[in-house]
Amino acid sequence: MVPVDAAERWSVLTAAALLLALAILAAAAIAGQLGGASCALGTALPILPLRLDYAGFRLQAYGRSAASIPPGSTLCLALEWRPDLLTPSPVPAIRIELVGEGGQVVGRYVGPAVADVWHWRAGGVLEAQYAIPIATDAAEGRYLIVLSVLNNGGAPIPTRDGRSSLVLGVLDVDRRAAASSSLLEGIIEGLHFKGHLRLWPFWPLLPQTDGREA
Repeated sequence: MVPVDAAERWSVLTAAALLLALAILAAAAIAGQLGGASCALGTALPILPLRLDYAGFRLQAYGRSAASIPPGSTLCLALEWRPDLLTPSPVPAIRIELVGEGGQVVGRYVGPAVADVWHWRAGGVLEAQYAIPIATDAAEGRYLIVLSVLNNGGAPIPTRDGRSSLVLGVLDVDRRAAASSSLLEGIIEGLHFKGHLRLWPFWPLLPQTDGREA
């Protein structure tokens, strides 16, 4: 017969595990933003520093779930935003596109920069994940990850130094590549990169050149 105190401890542990699982599922839903596709919590973490200043906010970090991905899978992209301390703007809309050498777009996210608008406050820091499905018929090759911040009419808003579209990085589409990292793998990988940033050759420095409009 199980002692009462041991049974009670087991009940508490079971309840705590259930609450943790529910919290992870809720966070994953938020991380997936507003689209149908989603990213597991921690699959992509904004660990590479940037400094892209716009009127009213800054984009200050970037991360992705993989450097190489097969067609038909989902790329998880993470960005870290910081509204201005004195004159924060409303939450901007953004467009993220995977653009090939011929200008073809094989993946796209268009929507708000963050789903959690209540925490878009002066001087705050917000991390968001974006699930970008890759077309099943995407040709193998290298694709630019191009970011544009949009106004209410859908036109690009330039940074303070005049750039309207920005290349965040390069993605290889390869049928032999593995799909994006799982929840646990993503968290471990992100924590590891936090302490060893720029020491790993398969996570290169991000170019700061202008991107092309598709």
